[in-house]
Amino acid sequence: MFNRLLTGAAALALAGCVATEPPGASSSSFSSQSVVSSAPASSSAIAVSSLPTSTPASSSSQAVSSVSVVPSSSVASSVSSAPQSSMPMVSSSAISSSSAAASSVGNSNGDFELGKAIYNAQCVGCHNADGKGFGKDLTNISAAIYPSFAALVAYNDASMPLNHGPKCVDDCALNVTRYIVDFYKGINWTAASSSSAGSSSSQAPSVPAVLVPAKIESEDFVNFEDSTPENKGSCGDANQPVDLQPKASGGGTCDVNWTDAGEWLEYRIKVANTERFDVYVSLASFSVGKTVSVTIGGQAVGTAAAPGKGWTSFEPIKVGSKQLTAGEYTVRITIDIGALNVDYLELRKYAAEPPYIPTEAELQAGYKYWTESCDTCHGDKGEGTFTYPFEINLLAYTRNELIQKIYNDMPPNNSQVACDMACATNVADFMLHGYPGIGEDALLGCANNPLEAHPNTPIRLLTSAQYSKLVAQVYAPLGLNMANLVPKGTFVDDKNATGFVSNTGITASKDNVEKMIEMAEAIGTRAGNNFGKLMSCGINEACVKDYIRSYGEMLYRAPLNNTQVNELAALFTANSNAKSIGHVTAAMLLAGSTVYQYETAVTERKLLKPREIAERMSFLIWGMPADKALLDKAASGALNTIAGIRTEAEAMLADPRAAEGLRTFYDDYLKIAADYKVIGHDSVQGGGDIPLGECSSTTQCKTLYAGATDCKNSAGGVCYCGTEVCAQMNGNGEAPSGADFTVTGKQISDEIMRFTSYLTRQTNGSFSDLMLSRKAFVDATMAKIYDVENAANNSNNNYLGGKEVTLPIAERAGLLTRAGFAIYGSGEKVGLTSPTQRGEHVRKHILCQEPPAIPGDPPPFPDIPDPKEKTWVEVLKEIHLKDNDNDPTTPNTCVACHEAIDPVGFAFENYTLNGQYINAYPNGRAIDASGWLVSLNDGGKDYDDTTFNDALELSEILAGSDDAAACFAETWMSYALARTIVGSAEDSCAAEKLKDTFKNKNYSLKELIVGIVTNPAFRFRNPE
Repeated sequence: MFNRLLTGAAALALAGCVATEPPGASSSSFSSQSVVSSAPASSSAIAVSSLPTSTPASSSSQAVSSVSVVPSSSVASSVSSAPQSSMPMVSSSAISSSSAAASSVGNSNGDFELGKAIYNAQCVGCHNADGKGFGKDLTNISAAIYPSFAALVAYNDASMPLNHGPKCVDDCALNVTRYIVDFYKGINWTAASSSSAGSSSSQAPSVPAVLVPAKIESEDFVNFEDSTPENKGSCGDANQPVDLQPKASGGGTCDVNWTDAGEWLEYRIKVANTERFDVYVSLASFSVGKTVSVTIGGQAVGTAAAPGKGWTSFEPIKVGSKQLTAGEYTVRITIDIGALNVDYLELRKYAAEPPYIPTEAELQAGYKYWTESCDTCHGDKGEGTFTYPFEINLLAYTRNELIQKIYNDMPPNNSQVACDMACATNVADFMLHGYPGIGEDALLGCANNPLEAHPNTPIRLLTSAQYSKLVAQVYAPLGLNMANLVPKGTFVDDKNATGFVSNTGITASKDNVEKMIEMAEAIGTRAGNNFGKLMSCGINEACVKDYIRSYGEMLYRAPLNNTQVNELAALFTANSNAKSIGHVTAAMLLAGSTVYQYETAVTERKLLKPREIAERMSFLIWGMPADKALLDKAASGALNTIAGIRTEAEAMLADPRAAEGLRTFYDDYLKIAADYKVIGHDSVQGGGDIPLGECSSTTQCKTLYAGATDCKNSAGGVCYCGTEVCAQMNGNGEAPSGADFTVTGKQISDEIMRFTSYLTRQTNGSFSDLMLSRKAFVDATMAKIYDVENAANNSNNNYLGGKEVTLPIAERAGLLTRAGFAIYGSGEKVGLTSPTQRGEHVRKHILCQEPPAIPGDPPPFPDIPDPKEKTWVEVLKEIHLKDNDNDPTTPNTCVACHEAIDPVGFAFENYTLNGQYINAYPNGRAIDASGWLVSLNDGGKDYDDTTFNDALELSEILAGSDDAAACFAETWMSYALARTIVGSAEDSCAAEKLKDTFKNKNYSLKELIVGIVTNPAFRFRNPE
């Protein structure tokens, strides 16, 4: 376009670095006037000219400068404006703008153009192009520190550069100050800053703003930057520098040609009402990889690539979409990589793309293209490093944008036969619906029910545990004891949805609300009386508003708007001070934004807001609401891509809080209640003499339940205190041997938490490890239960409060042989292990199989037999599993259901209710732990019709089962989304994607969690 000659920049020397011009500079920043003036003969000068615009493919904005030495008698230095800014860094002993006749001596306002050249040469290295680099933020200069333009000049003159580099001498500081004040607009003085920042090119045509939507021809620009002084074409005004040639076809008269990187064109548009527009640029080029960037009002819209099919083969390329309020705007098209032609700019009414569901044949075609051409660079699963994993594309592009990008750019550099439109369409659909391409049948069965077709997770009332953790986290300075403030059940009657505690779609009861108010008022009083621990300012209206913004944002997990702040602040009255703080605090604690996990309703399929994704991740991985640090990361855009979510999920799993998050899952998965108390149950397997006397008279019951009055005998002599099992007495009215210690649900939960945390967070363990590992971390009581006391005493390795041991190889193998599973074995006769319950748990929750329904009314539950005659397992085999031999016409109605579950439960007869391992019942009769898995006629299950001798063999069967691992993945997903995934047709494709991801990652427990948070069902919300 045109060369700009700046004089007086004496002793400029190239330092070997290329700086970057601050983005978004307005056209008024550049002067089209050529200035040549004399300098003293003694003045030496270096001309920096003819800056080449050759740009590597990997960069769209850098340029290489060449330097030529001019004899000392030369009267001028020529500085050519480089593309997107490339003034060289300097290393001379001084930078001065005073030696030229065109300098600003005597001009108290300074010279914007000279200041810009000096800034790009010397200042940008520290302050950066955006003015926010090391040191002062140039976009927010303090008028209190620099009360006038002259004060800022004086500071720059005395102190810049900071302790290094050539000193800014003479009126260099004046000109740099002029530039940073006008360009960054971080401070406002009156007359001193009112001078012009330079003039737009007088050669630019005068064109009125165009009302959009409209098409604007390329020659109708209002400002420009061009690297050559002449119009190389034969179209338009021959006296202006923009290179135009006659248009081959279509509207308008000219096209912009002979483009170089860094050149730009600006257009003026007018918007009548707030509206969203799609922005297109019509481009052509001889080769691919040539791009432009578009900004509106200084804000980026996006980048577009020319199709590379010939100089006159123009195609409108969508750059992106932009919401604009009423008013006038400048649209700038910047040439990132030159050698492309521009036909027109167009702003269209925004049109949301209708959903497209590809057919299986189309997905197969896309897969074929992918494996034949794309995976060479991108990898078969998108993990290649040529660009980036292509999940990122799925967030960055709509379907049409993705098709267009593949068509324009793939393969790059013409390295292979270009992907035509059919190819681009099929590949885009495969990426959107069939990825990852791990086989020809990868997810293709979901063609009629794509990943997008999943229901939404409804609003959730926080559980008691979640709310307690949130309040304790936010009000940590007060040292709250949440166990006293919010004991179990006082916040809300937690509901068990999808097998996990999740208050989905419920509200607190009247009784709960009253208790919530009582709790909120107690915390509010504490906050008011200790306000100095929460805020450093005094109790006044301004400080209280700051308190509301700060603590409200942590409680609401989102910034408060002014209306919310003012409504809460209205509860504050200065004359009551601490009491008013209590009212404000209680109101925030009881607000719906605090007590609910909510997500914004949408009218079209959208990614969850960053705050909402952070919430979902935090509840899943940490078992608690997001803290401020995570919310800040979300606000920064760190969770806007799958790559960003994966990075953050891995960091969250490394955080110690993830161990407690795992506890939350496994406690519900195994039905462990933290307050459940059990005494050694080695005599409760159905052996020993029938006990006599009242249970409340036993030492154990008196110790555990002082003053208990509701103990009673039951058939078999099991002692009850409420619903808790105390002990069983022998014939002498004494506690049985081995029942001399107590284990709590908390201790059992701790052991499972350590085990699962170690596998998930420390060793990248697999599902097979979960089923088979004999690694454990125990306290003294659990060491006794697992019979590893000596090993625990000798262990030097500790993990999360437990000593590392290896469990006995003949007794234990993985999760199902530990106390965490054994505790769930009590049936209708409390104190007896229940093969029925244990078998049902394995079928439902480990294998995701629903046992047959009970046919009719079940017969009465049998009495407990004399253990000298029969074991409980023998009774169940006779009652539940044996056909009626006396009357073949009257089949045993129990068999149809119990044959699927009881034989599975037999495997765990070696484990008492507190998890101890026994070889025989107390009466000496041997334990038969053999069983079998019958087919449920659901087809293809890899564990059906298989026999086993004990729980170890059953665990080995499950560890090697793809179906059991898939069930585990679906169960985790149900927990994550607070809705039932297992068997859900609506979630089937999202579940299939997760199961495939789990399998492809070798069933890694860690990768399962990462796979959930990157799954479309976790990240997107559909219209209601």
